[in-house]
Amino acid sequence: MKQLIDRYWFSPQDIIFRSIEAKVWADQKFKRPVLDIGCGDGGISEIVFSHQIPLDVGVDNNPLVIARAKSRKIYHQVLLADAIKLPFKANTFSTVVSNSTFEHIPCDLKAVAEVSRVLRKSGNFIFTVPLPQFGKMVPKSVNDRLSHFHYRSLREWKKLLAARNMFVVESKYYFPKLAMNKWYRLFSIFTYRLFNKRELWSYLSDPRFEPFLPKQIIKSFWHYYLRTNNIYANPRDACWLFIAARKN
Repeated sequence: MKQLIDRYWFSPQDIIFRSIEAKVWADQKFKRPVLDIGCGDGGISEIVFSHQIPLDVGVDNNPLVIARAKSRKIYHQVLLADAIKLPFKANTFSTVVSNSTFEHIPCDLKAVAEVSRVLRKSGNFIFTVPLPQFGKMVPKSVNDRLSHFHYRSLREWKKLLAARNMFVVESKYYFPKLAMNKWYRLFSIFTYRLFNKRELWSYLSDPRFEPFLPKQIIKSFWHYYLRTNNIYANPRDACWLFIAARKN
């Protein structure tokens, strides 16, 4: 939590969500070589996958984040690539991971097919995605802001993975409604557009304004406010899903 607050103190909705993600991933062991799909600038992966760093390869389709991901040195290699057309030979990786990424891929079924192609026999595909419950709890404007294209149930994912020669070996429901409600309140505040221009978080993180903000006081407040012990949930109460699948 401390590392997240120090890095993202200006965006507390991210702190609460990513801190839960980090706990969900904490006990996972990756067999190398490992591919991370949707690595972004590496900031979240550096925290969520801290127990597995360095990872072998990270890919993202946003050219603006690649240089930053490389500079963090948490991957042996970082490439600009699209998940629906990965630049790797078949049977290259023993593990493919993807943290809250597949909901952002319009053609996610093609991406699943690519994962199966580059994954070795008995290799693991480990990923997290939002559930339909999440989509029901947020208005369309929030969904558009997040660029979420899909909300699939565990049952759907089992069918989609089976169609690509993979089967689920482990699944966990997490991010309960209580945490979701707290996240949504913070999201609504910190993504509010001041003067119909920039979102609040972008002003807070702007180097020009940072010297005038009581950052330590703000960080201390987030340490108190964002404490949560209950990260897992039952299927009806969960908003997010962790899946570990294996290729036949």
